[in-house]
Amino acid sequence: MGYNTVGGIAGLNEAGWISSSDKQYAPSVTSCINYGTVTYNSALSGNELGFYIGGIVGYAEAYSKITQCKVEENSDGSNPTVTGRKYVGGIVGFADATEIIGTEGTGTTITVTVNGVCAVGAVAGYVKTGVVKWYNTGNDTTVTETDRNGLSDAGKIGGIVGVSDQNSLFENCHVGGTTKVTGISDNVGGIAGSIAIGTRIANCSTGSMVEISGGRNTGGIVGCCSLSYYYESVTVENCRVIGTSVSGTDYVGGIAGYLLGYTGISNCEVGDGTTMNETRVTGNRYVGGIAGYMKENYSSVKNCNVVGDTVVSGNNNTGGIAGYLEKAAYVRDCEVSGTVNVTGTVNVGGIAGYLTINAKVEGSSILDNTAVTGTQYVGGIAGMTESYTYVTSCSTGSSTKVTGENYIGGIVGYSYAQIKSCINGSTIVKLMEDSICGSIAGYVYSTSYIVDCTGADPQWGAAGN
Repeated sequence: MGYNTVGGIAGLNEAGWISSSDKQYAPSVTSCINYGTVTYNSALSGNELGFYIGGIVGYAEAYSKITQCKVEENSDGSNPTVTGRKYVGGIVGFADATEIIGTEGTGTTITVTVNGVCAVGAVAGYVKTGVVKWYNTGNDTTVTETDRNGLSDAGKIGGIVGVSDQNSLFENCHVGGTTKVTGISDNVGGIAGSIAIGTRIANCSTGSMVEISGGRNTGGIVGCCSLSYYYESVTVENCRVIGTSVSGTDYVGGIAGYLLGYTGISNCEVGDGTTMNETRVTGNRYVGGIAGYMKENYSSVKNCNVVGDTVVSGNNNTGGIAGYLEKAAYVRDCEVSGTVNVTGTVNVGGIAGYLTINAKVEGSSILDNTAVTGTQYVGGIAGMTESYTYVTSCSTGSSTKVTGENYIGGIVGYSYAQIKSCINGSTIVKLMEDSICGSIAGYVYSTSYIVDCTGADPQWGAAGN
């Protein structure tokens, strides 16, 4: 027990130099197991206590390697516990240019209880220019944000890593069993709480009994993708969220809660009709089956699917794929299919809840038994679209249903957009006799236009059908 830089095996894993050859050597920790408790001396006073706390290593300096190390339950069935305040991880608290590698193929499974205030993860609290591969979490693993107790920073809680930046890579990691990732503030994710500047998450997943909950910026894979540039974009690719419960307040997504410019999600899937557990993505505002909020500068969601049995539920700005698209953000070639229920109040869409200037939805569809339900501004593809937005080559299937009280459209509920080459086959259910609704758009503003669209004779359903 110390006050900072505490590890179950090593407090500080430090790189060094061989003077005769002027070469740096990389310290390594291999095949170590911790069954015990790692904490800091909370009896001491000061706001900077409890930093860099890890189940194996507290602080791993540049070029360190941590290989096939794990924390696992004791013979009496109790979990090892790692407790700190900032930079707290089940394996390592802070990893600088460090490789953290599990068993290739099957992955190394850890079972641990990790508690902290900021930058907290089951594997690592903070990863800077590092790599985490082939790690899984098992039954009864918990990652929990605790009360600030005087610390100014909080949040960034992840099932694998709390926070990461500067071209890090997370690959082939799985959060499974009955893992619970719980934040009381912002930036909470199944794999990572927050990532930035060239960081990539690939081939990662969360399982059917996993629970992820937080405040703003909560996602099934990552809470917040931020601080990206066109030459160092943040990407999430080939990830799956299956039967997982994802809940937050605002900016909640099945894959990512919040995307800042030049961030991209591709080839990801939420839901799986073969599991016993329903996948749920729930929040207040800006809720999406894939992304909650997509902010400007070409943030994108491409080739992603939301499949049954899945519920996407919010109040304002709720979409089957994305809740809110701002300034040149776009959704392309995505699909919502199976038994998927997208529900909200205002601005609800089968693909996107709300589009602002220059945002686009292209080549996307809702199919099978997808149901889109709201009060007003409800659309099979988009709920509300502002001027200079684009909905192109999108479609709704004949078994889909769009339900609302007012401004209901098979493609767009309330449109300032350019709607082109879209096909509507959905049944529109009017909850009010005098509802304003249409097969393509419920309401079309003077600056909007509709070109080469097909809407079969409207299939007006009755409430309750």
